[in-house]
Amino acid sequence: MAQRADGYELCAGLRDTGCGSALFTVGSSCRAGTRPMRQRVQGFVDELASALDPGLVAEAASTLRLRLMTDADTPEGRAQVVGSMFEAGPDTPALIEALATISLDDVVRFLNAFQASDPLRAEVNP
Repeated sequence: MAQRADGYELCAGLRDTGCGSALFTVGSSCRAGTRPMRQRVQGFVDELASALDPGLVAEAASTLRLRLMTDADTPEGRAQVVGSMFEAGPDTPALIEALATISLDDVVRFLNAFQASDPLRAEVNP
């Protein structure tokens, strides 16, 4: 997710932490954009879940799998892929292969678990 709107800017990402993964959002806003930005972040997972379909999930998984396998075509890319795999743990090759069979139900289960967790929040005010 990357979005610019009147009064705020947001981006989201996923990072491997070595002991799991972190889904994060980072945003900045002027005072008038604070409330709309918070509403957008809070509604993002519901919006994402409602927009998913099996074809979209298969396409995203295929794109990610291909990217992970082809990024190692250069020495720099190989170092990045190996480093990422090392951080993700020894089961990374199995995870790459699992992308070939990921389903809409898998993604929905992930999103439900994500929504059930308590997020860590931090705000930096001017």
